[in-house]
Amino acid sequence: MNSYEEDLVASNISIGSSECAQYTIRNLEVIPSNDFQNSTSFYVEFDIDIRSLQNIFKLRKSEITMEYSTSLLGENIVGSNNITATLGGDFQNYTLGLFDAEPNKVTVNIEKIIGEVAVDVNTFQANIYHASIFIQNFDLAGVLGLSVNENFDLTTLIEEGEDVIEIECNEYNEDITISVNNLLPITIEEYNQEVYAGTKTLLTIEGENFLDNTGSFAAVEVWFTNAENADIFEWVKPYAGDYLLISDDLIQVYVPSYALDINGSNQNKEYAGSGVFKIVHRLNGATIEESDEKEITVTYAVRNRFYQTINGSSSTQPVMLTTGVTDNEYVVAFSPDFALKQDANGFYFKDAFGRALNSWCNTTNLNFVIDENAYQSGNFDLLVELGIPQNSSALASTSISSFIESNCAISLDNGSINHPEIHEVDFIDDVIITFNDNIALSLWDAKSLVPATLYSVEQVALHELGHSHGLLHTNHSEELMYYAANSATTITSESVSASNYLQNHSQTQLCLDGVYQANSNCTTGTIDLKLNGFVSIKTTYIDQEIIVESKDLRQVSQVQIFDTNVMLLKSVKNVESDYMIIPFHNVNGVFIISFTTDFGVYSDKLFIAN
Repeated sequence: MNSYEEDLVASNISIGSSECAQYTIRNLEVIPSNDFQNSTSFYVEFDIDIRSLQNIFKLRKSEITMEYSTSLLGENIVGSNNITATLGGDFQNYTLGLFDAEPNKVTVNIEKIIGEVAVDVNTFQANIYHASIFIQNFDLAGVLGLSVNENFDLTTLIEEGEDVIEIECNEYNEDITISVNNLLPITIEEYNQEVYAGTKTLLTIEGENFLDNTGSFAAVEVWFTNAENADIFEWVKPYAGDYLLISDDLIQVYVPSYALDINGSNQNKEYAGSGVFKIVHRLNGATIEESDEKEITVTYAVRNRFYQTINGSSSTQPVMLTTGVTDNEYVVAFSPDFALKQDANGFYFKDAFGRALNSWCNTTNLNFVIDENAYQSGNFDLLVELGIPQNSSALASTSISSFIESNCAISLDNGSINHPEIHEVDFIDDVIITFNDNIALSLWDAKSLVPATLYSVEQVALHELGHSHGLLHTNHSEELMYYAANSATTITSESVSASNYLQNHSQTQLCLDGVYQANSNCTTGTIDLKLNGFVSIKTTYIDQEIIVESKDLRQVSQVQIFDTNVMLLKSVKNVESDYMIIPFHNVNGVFIISFTTDFGVYSDKLFIAN
């Protein structure tokens, strides 16, 4: 034995093993210490990964000595404090040491802390450490080289039971010799910070080094926060056909509402939402480089469909509204079991649904009209039924059961840098809203919307009606279209904007299926009255009845209704704590509704039109 082997034996370390460890440099890049134009100093950053080429082993200690060019990095970079290193995330039970092995070599020691559990190294790469080397007056036109002499400078010790063994097989994957310009990071400098998903809105990104310059021809992709599953952070990306332009300093991409997961295997699973986005380079399913994450607001998302262009490119297409089965309106029908469905207190689900529909009509002139005889004739566009949604725990679900295919192009005022743009669109045809019939009847509340409960039929209907005419989820928790159940009891601002966008464009399209028209004859007037800054009273009109709702209605002792000439038409004492139904046959007009409370008399206008 030589002296080195004798030292190992004296330390009870065996020599030889059938295992083989492979080390690899990854994520090598050059980062300026400040603005590119003014920078005179840089950092070379890289990761060292480890994996087993055969069986899983427990890593006791790893020593890596790396050779570098002194003309580029200088000498003794540890002693000059020009290198730092940090442990990889899986190796926190280890210590890390740095020292100058020679003027042109740096050694990194990673050793398990006594008493801690060793990390299992398998055939997948694990990041053992990250290093950053400071360089002054870097030549950006130069060549960077990093190498390891694998016959001399790699040492790996593993644990087998109580034994510590040095393995003989150490392999370094490849030395690095590369142009510095090819290592400069992806830098995002300017972009539009507020966008809309599904409207063919262009996200325009300006910066540097967007293209992959390493010669590996990696795909350039933009990744967005997933709005559909915001409680678990995920990334989504557009289809290839949704990129309008990709150059080294400019990317223009349509913000997707019909998106792919990052591996491209799941279609329409998710869509872009508020949060962050980034630019990535992908090669053979792996991310080889990425930019910093940038904050972005996706105000709302509307529905898109997938299609393939003539040249085979995969892209997405907006969806609009058209005429229904009758003149310019979508007819809503109730299945027989839904029409008869009552909550535990005897209030009908259909009445709650009607109030929700009329709220949409009053707020955005949505032209969906209930016809309780349409189910028998089959002459309807939207069916409301009882059943079990695909997600069996969901309160309800909405599905577009058919679309009207169209080659018709319309002008979209989508907020893009070159808007309006001309794009082909399809149209919503048949819709099904399914309320979950597997939820206990005692949980549902078809009467009161204020305060809203998790099982408020009217609130659920408000949300599902948004989906029925093209609105998608948001990850803004205060909004009606939030992806999870929330407390929104009104058609919130983002939902109004999204609905107006769809309806306005649907009224201007000239496609063969017919122009959509708004409904200006809504049957419900809604007012919100604030008492003492915190009490909200909601008043609606439907089927010749005024419905008054509030969690604090007990504070109201009397409700009076006047015409605009201040003639008293109706006076009713309050006998219920949170809900009143007042028969009222006077329609078509503006009326004053007055609430007498312990704090005074409050009034507001009620608009009724047929």
